[in-house]
Amino acid sequence: MANVLMKEFPIIVLKIRVIIVISLCVTTILFFLQPFSFGIYQHYALFPALGYGGITFICIYVFNFIFKKRALKCLSQWIVLYEIGFILSLLIFIATLNFLFTALIGATSLNAYSYLSWINITLSVGIFPTFFFFFFVQYRSKLDKYNKNTKTELESRKITIKDMASNIKLTISSNDFVYAEIRCSTLYIYFMHDNVLRERHLRATISSIEDVVCDENIVRCHRSFIINVKYVDAMEGNSNGYKLYLRCCNAVIPVSRHYTLIMRNLLDEYAVSV
Repeated sequence: MANVLMKEFPIIVLKIRVIIVISLCVTTILFFLQPFSFGIYQHYALFPALGYGGITFICIYVFNFIFKKRALKCLSQWIVLYEIGFILSLLIFIATLNFLFTALIGATSLNAYSYLSWINITLSVGIFPTFFFFFFVQYRSKLDKYNKNTKTELESRKITIKDMASNIKLTISSNDFVYAEIRCSTLYIYFMHDNVLRERHLRATISSIEDVVCDENIVRCHRSFIINVKYVDAMEGNSNGYKLYLRCCNAVIPVSRHYTLIMRNLLDEYAVSV
C-alpha cells in the first residue's frame, strides 16, 4: 500500500472552462433534481443553487491555481499520496463553505452536528466522481505515455552534425540528442549513449544545425541553445527570464523571451512543471 501511495501521479491543473462546467453541473443538479432535502427552498431554489455552484467554482479555482501550483514549486514530484490529500482537502473546503453559506441564508444552525452533516454529504457526493476521475487520469496517463513512447520509437531519426572546418561529423539518434550549446565559437553537443550523458564539440553554429536537428521535440530556446524537451524536468522563472532543468544532468538552460511561449506550450504536452 505504501508503495502505491508513493508512486508518481500525473500533474493535473484544471483549466478555467472545466471548472466552470463542473460548477454549472452542480447548480443544474441542485436546481432541477433538488437532492438532499434541497426542496425546502421551494420557489427560491435558484439563489442557493447558484450559491453552491459559485462556492464550487471558488474552491476548485483556489486549490488549483494557488495551493497546487505553489506546492508543485516546492516538491520534486507529485505522488499519489499528495493527490489523495489534495482531493480530500478540496472536498472538506467545499463542505465548510457550503455549511457557512447555508447558515448565512438561515437554512441550518451553526453547530458541530450540522457541520459534520455537511462534511458527510459533500464527501458522499464528491468522493465517487472524484476518485473515478482519479483513476481515469492514471489510465489516460499510462496510455498517453505508452503512445508517446511508441510514437517516439517509430519516429526516431538519425541526426548528422558536420564540423564546418573538417570532415568530422557526429551521427546520433534524435531520441538521444539532449541539447546543444555554442560557447566561444565552438558547438558542444550533449547526447545519451548507453544511458550515460556524452559530450562532443565541433566547429559549427547553432543556426547551421538548426534545420538538421530541430523537429517537434527538439527546439531552439535561446540564441545559444537547442534543447530536446523530453529531457526537461522543470521550467522556472518569471517575465524576466525562464530556466530549464534537465533530468539527466545538472545543466541549467536559459530560455529567451522570444521562445518562452513556445516552450511553455511544448512542456504542457509533456506535463512538465512550469
